[in-house]
Amino acid sequence: MAKTIDRISAFLSNPQTRLKYYNDQHVETLLKKDVNVFSEKTKFKGRVIGVPRVDENASFTPFNTSSKSYIEEMVFVRLDDIDEYFMPNPIEAGLDGNGIVNLIMCHPIAIVDESVQQNSLKLGDRVMCEFIQNPGNQGRQRGLRIIKILDSPDAEDWRKKISSQLLSNGLGELASAFASGEIQQMGSSGNPLVQDFLGNYGQASALVKDFLDDLVKRIRDAGKFNLLPIYVGSLYRSLRDQAVVMYENVVEGKQANGVQWFHKQYGPKEFDFEAVDPKDYKNHKRDIMKNGQLIVLTYLEAAKKGELDKTTTIDSITSIYQQYKDDYGAMPSSHNVSSAVDIRTVAHRREKHGLPPYTDSEKRELETMSKPKKDDNPNGSLYSKYAHIESFNDTGEHLHVNVKTADKGE
Repeated sequence: MAKTIDRISAFLSNPQTRLKYYNDQHVETLLKKDVNVFSEKTKFKGRVIGVPRVDENASFTPFNTSSKSYIEEMVFVRLDDIDEYFMPNPIEAGLDGNGIVNLIMCHPIAIVDESVQQNSLKLGDRVMCEFIQNPGNQGRQRGLRIIKILDSPDAEDWRKKISSQLLSNGLGELASAFASGEIQQMGSSGNPLVQDFLGNYGQASALVKDFLDDLVKRIRDAGKFNLLPIYVGSLYRSLRDQAVVMYENVVEGKQANGVQWFHKQYGPKEFDFEAVDPKDYKNHKRDIMKNGQLIVLTYLEAAKKGELDKTTTIDSITSIYQQYKDDYGAMPSSHNVSSAVDIRTVAHRREKHGLPPYTDSEKRELETMSKPKKDDNPNGSLYSKYAHIESFNDTGEHLHVNVKTADKGE
């Protein structure tokens, strides 16, 4: 559990982390009430309380719209409906120097959305923020972005007050917190502020989360911040969902070289049922399922030729999967038992969120860290059974991982 371990280890010695811990506990208490006021709420008003520079006219330099940039601006924000209930207002806390810096850094970090970057965002501005995963989702606060600058008649007065307090004892710790006043880059080496996850982490099973949390912890411990955030893709699939994915990948071409991909991933081949005692079928589930996949492939190939429509093909494949599950206890994929995760590594998935694409070496490094930990792979995962990047540098690329309960004795 990456965040939990890191927070507890810092708890006794770091006032900033201790305050953040108490804040999270308070949020958890609120969420346990019968009426959860955050249940459907993703957007919150707030104020920008920390930017890379702290002089009175501190603001961000807008992006050059004529060229593509992967740099994303990050600010500290104070959210009206969350932070105001259990953290002092920085301009009213009676602090200066490092004290006010620590208070500011206890607040959430928000990425400035691309739609806002053409405006002049300043310290003290009122803003509208939006979570990807809101506090109503079991207390999670992930993917916070500033999506709009609001009317801020008091921004100038607020900015003057906070600036005078920040500068009263010189920059001190603030200089290191905001580097040299330059815009910070998401995912750059040495940047501990990059978030852990994008995508479907909140929907992952406990088993998958154990793997993901451990992966992030090991990435952070190694200082490999360029590998973050981890973009969590496909998780649990029903048998029908599995049939739909097979149709889309093979027939509709969402996976490069669909038929060859199917052969490589599922190894369809005949199984000699007569050569095995039916009582022993339970020990041959994998090979039996390959026989089922051979039947599935005939439907997919017929659909590619236009001999079957989409609905008929998906219905037929779902029926085959159900039959093999009922008769032999065989499942087509680890996705169908909540023990697999696809990590999105393809360039456009990261670019969509303003992140630089992984290089080939970064993809292989992430793959290595996701593979099972063995003597020849000491940097691997105790929670992994198998990991491989499918369709490397081609359509449908992703890192597929089968997870397991960790054997800490390994």
